[in-house]
Amino acid sequence: MVLADYLGYNAEDFLKLKNSILLDFHYNNLMLAVDSGFSLQHSTEMFKLGQEMLQECTGVELPQAIEIYQEKVLHLSNSIEHEKLKLFTNHFFGTFMKHYRLYQFVLTQGQEPMSSEVNVHVIPPVECQQLKDAKMLNIWEYEQKLNILERDEENCKTTLNKQKQEEEYERESQKHNQFTVDSSVLNREIISEMIKRASEAESTYEEKLLKLEVEEAHEDLDYYLQKTALPRPAVLGAPPRTKDPPKLPSRGKSSSKTVQKIGLEPQIARGSTRGSRSKAK
Repeated sequence: MVLADYLGYNAEDFLKLKNSILLDFHYNNLMLAVDSGFSLQHSTEMFKLGQEMLQECTGVELPQAIEIYQEKVLHLSNSIEHEKLKLFTNHFFGTFMKHYRLYQFVLTQGQEPMSSEVNVHVIPPVECQQLKDAKMLNIWEYEQKLNILERDEENCKTTLNKQKQEEEYERESQKHNQFTVDSSVLNREIISEMIKRASEAESTYEEKLLKLEVEEAHEDLDYYLQKTALPRPAVLGAPPRTKDPPKLPSRGKSSSKTVQKIGLEPQIARGSTRGSRSKAK
């Protein structure tokens, strides 16, 4: 960055390939002189030699550029050792002169800046609270664990309620599709078959619903025990463990209620009346 500042480059200049290539050119020349044991003054002379070659060789053919370099080196031979000049010359011809046409293209052709646009998701820092409002670490950890349990418990309840709604919807659909019968064709056999199918459908529904309620009670009790088992900081006082744990609700359904739920009781009554009339005849 010191060399870039000396050359007058800023951060935006590095988006241009030309400035990046020229910076590498100057840096390599300077580092060769330093690593080869050139004194500070001689290293500066080598750096200036590179600058002058870039300026004077822009738009010039290679033979003429070689002549320019020979004149400059001949002038420097009075102050710099021959071996060191030979070492720098080998480096200069192996880099700049070897790729002379590429350097000419860089020096003479305009180029668009090389830039990339990247969408970066920035997460703003969390606003720090006042120390007087801060919580002790053990209290914060306890509340975090409790919040996680309550969130999981709420998600579990939502899932079970959704399953119950699906079972209720399926039950209503089956009742509509299977037990819609024309009352004019009812007889004892049809009514008996309908009662049997209604009883089986209701039993299946009650069995599924009972399983869901058992699962709900089990999950309720499990989360209750997990929350009460959390080590509670003493500064928060006694834990709320006086709450009665969840209990499995009792369920009892009579066969008459089952028949009434699916809407067959009026039809059964009409069928029974017809049967008594046929016997009277």
